[in-house]
Amino acid sequence: SDQTHYFNCPYQLGSSAAPIEAPDYIRIRVRSGDLVVAATDGVFDNLFDHQVQAIVARHLGGAWRSGASVEPQLQGLATSIVKQAQRIGQQEDQKDVITPFALAAHSEGLPFRGGKLDDTTVVVGLVCEGSPPGEGDAEGEPNDRLPALHNLVR
Repeated sequence: SDQTHYFNCPYQLGSSAAPIEAPDYIRIRVRSGDLVVAATDGVFDNLFDHQVQAIVARHLGGAWRSGASVEPQLQGLATSIVKQAQRIGQQEDQKDVITPFALAAHSEGLPFRGGKLDDTTVVVGLVCEGSPPGEGDAEGEPNDRLPALHNLVR
């Protein structure tokens, strides 16, 4: 769900040097091979989930079908998501462009149409095999390593 005080007023994790509000922490169960896409409101105000899923499918579908590694394509995937969000964000006041932000504005009684240009950041991570912390390795020894998560930079 949105983390906002009210419509179009999101929580700020930090401004200048001092943190303003504590973030929400969430835990999700993941399996090896899962793809995690985390992004700012500049992405999710302009792209619906199904649009992000379509971009993922275009970028990684061939590799998934052939069994090839998707890791080399993750940075390009994140870039494509950002570029599409920015393309739509630049279409402010276009009445034929329907965005999540425009729908939310409408539900608040505000006459907003088109995209909403904003900062856009995307991190794409691929969950890889590994033992969760504290479960130990094959010989029963404690394993304090986190599961490997490969994202945009190595």
